[in-house]
Parts: sequence; structure tokens; C-alpha cells
Amino acid sequence: MPRTPSKSSLAERSRTFSHREMSSGGFTLVELLLAMTILAVIVVLMAQVVNSAAQATRNSGKHMDADSQARMVFDRMAGDFSSMVRRPDADTLIFKNSGNDVMYFYSEGSAYFTNSVDTSNKNSIALVGYRINTNNPLYPNSPVLERLGKGLLWTASSSTNNPVFLTTPTGSAIPTNTSTLAGNWSAVVGTSAGGYTDGSDASFQVLGELVYRMELQFLLTDGTLSDWPILTNAPANWPSSATFYTSSASDPTLSSGTPTYTTGSRWFNTASQRGYICTSAASNAATWTPIGTRDIAAIVVTLAILDSSSRKIIPSSTTISGTALTDSSGGSYIGSSWQSTVTTNSTFASQTGIPKAAASQVRIFQRCFPLQ
Repeated sequence: MPRTPSKSSLAERSRTFSHREMSSGGFTLVELLLAMTILAVIVVLMAQVVNSAAQATRNSGKHMDADSQARMVFDRMAGDFSSMVRRPDADTLIFKNSGNDVMYFYSEGSAYFTNSVDTSNKNSIALVGYRINTNNPLYPNSPVLERLGKGLLWTASSSTNNPVFLTTPTGSAIPTNTSTLAGNWSAVVGTSAGGYTDGSDASFQVLGELVYRMELQFLLTDGTLSDWPILTNAPANWPSSATFYTSSASDPTLSSGTPTYTTGSRWFNTASQRGYICTSAASNAATWTPIGTRDIAAIVVTLAILDSSSRKIIPSSTTISGTALTDSSGGSYIGSSWQSTVTTNSTFASQTGIPKAAASQVRIFQRCFPLQ
């Protein structure tokens, strides 16, 4: 017959069970505080990781924005330069300003025509140019890179609608002004006083709205890097009796011939920034032709770009200045100097006139374009 537990035994077991249940059913205050501290640390660490990832994503997006713009601009330039008309009688206008440089030339690149132009009259040659415009009404207070692609005609009633080629009249040492780009297309390319950035034409289109600085350099046919598109060093076989290079504030004249000069001598007008090559050194009947791109093996283009996101934090009344990025000087590529300025110059932001957060995102791009 089974034994029945006594009342005292049942009470003891009940007390033991209740004690165990109570001792394992909650946390102490110390345990709760420790858990909350650990949780807070994890949240802070996770917030830092998320913030760093978001910042990296934003910077990556800004870099991609600038990279995409540079790639598009350089691709367009490559097409124009490879199609450049490099005839001795085809003029080229290169002008180095204190700041942004400009370049105009004939090319078989893409161009714009009015709807009224008959297809059969559209010339394959166009007037192409690149400039930084600081007064574009669509981009107030913001310099932009513009490309000129003016479609020319085979036959036209005006010389401003068809190509003109260098013409030297009898009794003159240099071509007439009206046969040059600066003379015939002055309304389009502008004036030397305006740095050839003050011209106006419907064929000017914004190519790079994020580009605010452009510098041109030239790799010459003798392998030297120059700020000017003309050779200054005489070749090894140059006759010792003749001057190879002359720098002057005026143009050569009929008397700029033998015995001082000979065919192939170079002359650079520092005032007009026009280079010449002697085509005939006849005594008192010398002739000189604008040198154009004859001495250029490659054109080096350097750009400074600020992405669209960084531009949003710049006050609308502020104009982005390119003065902090100095002009090229000497025989070194300017791109490395600009990059050093952006990354190490503590006053770069104030010189550029924009907040430091925006200035830190300026990107420098440089490309060398060999000429055919």
C-alpha cells in the first residue's frame, strides 16, 4: 500500500520550488545596466559604420559625376582634334589668357546648321572652338566649358559662312587680317582684348557645365613641352648664320629675310600670340605664314571640374574662381601642380571663393591628344 506524503513534506517541497522559480525569473539592476551599456556601444558603432558607408557612397557618386563629365569632354575633343584641318593655309587661333585658354580651328567635326540650309550646301569643314564662358546667362556666377561647332557652307554670299584660307598679297610679308580666323570671324571668336572669349554665336553650346578651368599646353615635334605652339630650339643641322627663333612684340616684315633669317625660321609675336614660319627669305621681300599647328605633335588639355552635388552648397551669389589654379609655366605638366594645390593648399577654398566642403571635391583631369 503506497505511502501518503505528510503535510510537512508537501509544504517543504512547495517552498523549495517557489524559491527556485523566483531566483531564476528576472535580472538584477546591475545586469540591466550592463546590457544597456553594451547595446548603446553597438548602436554607436553601427551608426559610425553606416555613416562612413554613406559618406563613401556620396563621395563615390561625386567622383563618378566628375569622371563622367571629363570623359565626355575629352571624347568630344579627341574627335575634333583628330579631324582638324592641318593645311598650311588653314589658320588656327590659340590664345593663352591669364586664366582660361582658348582655341579655334577648322575641323571636320560635328557642327550646327540652320534648318534653311540645303543639305547639298553643307560643307564638311566646320569652325570649331573651345572656351570657358563666365557670363553664360543660363549658368549665372558659374564658369562653363563651351564648344563652338559652326557649320560652314560650300557657297555663301558672305565669308562669315564659308571657310577662308590664308592669303598673302603682293608687297606684304604676312597674310591679310581678313583671311585669318581672328579677322574674318571676329564676331564669333571675339577680340584679343577680350581674350577671344567675348564672341557670340548660336553655335556655341555648353559642353561641360561642371568644368570651370581649362589650360592648354603643347608637346612639340622636338619632344619638348611648351606653353606656346612654336619651336624655339634650332635643329642640329640649322645653319649657324641664320636666326632660328625670334620673339618680338611685332610681326615680321618684308625686311625680315636674308641674311638674318632663312626659310624655316620662326617668329613669335608676344603681343598677339601669333607664331610665324618663314616661307621665303628673299631680301626685302620675305614672306611669313602663321605657323598654326605645324610644330605641335600633341595638345595637352588640363581641366578642373566640380561636381553638381558640391555646387549645391555654394551660395548662388558666389562666382567660382579659377585663380588658385595657376597658369602653366616652364616645361612641366600643369596637372600635377593643380592637384597639389587642391590637396595641400590650405587657402585653396578661400581663393576659389567656395566652402571648404565643396573645394575638397574639385577634381583635376589631364589628357594628351596626339595630332594626326
